[in-house]
Amino acid sequence: MRCGWEAFYRFARQHHQVLVEGDEPVGGRWSLDPENRQPPPKEGRLDVPPPPMPKEDDIDAEVRAGLDRWEREGVRFVGRDGPRRCPATGREAKARLRHFLKHRLASFGPYEDAMLSTDPWLAHSMLSSSSWNASPTSPRSSRRRGSAAATRRDESRQAQTPDAGLRPRPVARRRPAPWRAAGRTAGRTPDR
Repeated sequence: MRCGWEAFYRFARQHHQVLVEGDEPVGGRWSLDPENRQPPPKEGRLDVPPPPMPKEDDIDAEVRAGLDRWEREGVRFVGRDGPRRCPATGREAKARLRHFLKHRLASFGPYEDAMLSTDPWLAHSMLSSSSWNASPTSPRSSRRRGSAAATRRDESRQAQTPDAGLRPRPVARRRPAPWRAAGRTAGRTPDR
């Protein structure tokens, strides 16, 4: 068995019935990576407004105090703590998703692998797995909303992202996973 991104894309698309017609990929290819490897914009950033940032609350302060205590007790963390950048509530996740669909979706395909020190977000949604765990916004509903947003775009914008105008097949609803109500973290990861 060949392992690689194309094998992963094939499995994921078939398993979730996304961009497939029967057993074949829509458009004839399982991977669109060759189109999605453009260098970052020369301007050093995308010409889009900044994303909505979460507003920290008492829970963030409590988590940060606990992490600070652990650090004083000798736990070493990877990275630096600072203002929370990823959504941790349903309202924050929905605002971030709306921003992505309106301002960044059209550029995501071509620049999905590009990174810049001058624009840490570039064309990404800035939704982490914790965004989905702590909110009613799920990867599946986000995918559906993205497909619907792409469908509404005009032909010239669809040409920028080959799979933009295609809707996935409806998927049966499932009971919410028990981990959906999991707590939030402030973004630090212990290194031991």
